[in-house]
Amino acid sequence: IVNNPKQSDFIGKKGIIVVKGHGWSNARGHVTLWNGSICSDQCHLLNDPDNGPFVPEVGTLWILP
Repeated sequence: IVNNPKQSDFIGKKGIIVVKGHGWSNARGHVTLWNGSICSDQCHLLNDPDNGPFVPEVGTLWILP
């Protein structure tokens, strides 16, 4: 579990990233695949330009082999 998650927190690890936060009216977070350097779609981690009003508070990586 990482507070204020950013991409550098997960570099070199592969898995599923779960991000919880606030700011969206229709969701409390985002789930995405992570290949060790980029997300399969939008990461919605700290400082992601596609976040809009969303502020990520906590990120968790479920590591996959």
